[in-house]
Amino acid sequence: MRNRPSADNRLVHWKAWWDIYDPDVHCRYCSGRQPIDESYLSFYPHHTPGCARSSDLPQFPWQELVRTLKDWKTEVGRAPRNS
Repeated sequence: MRNRPSADNRLVHWKAWWDIYDPDVHCRYCSGRQPIDESYLSFYPHHTPGCARSSDLPQFPWQELVRTLKDWKTEVGRAPRNS
């Protein structure tokens, strides 16, 4: 079984492609945006025509962010604490 990247690494990767300007997620390449109330829909139609990332990026950035933050919370909870 392949090891999954840490939540920290996945968050850095997510941030390289997406940004949040309340209340929307924005593609960092084309500035296409998707409001949170459309998070269940694919981001694909929100990319501007010709965006180089429209076909190879994850198409559900809100859902990916939620999963990553949940994993991050779990990983932080397991991390050893310094006294």
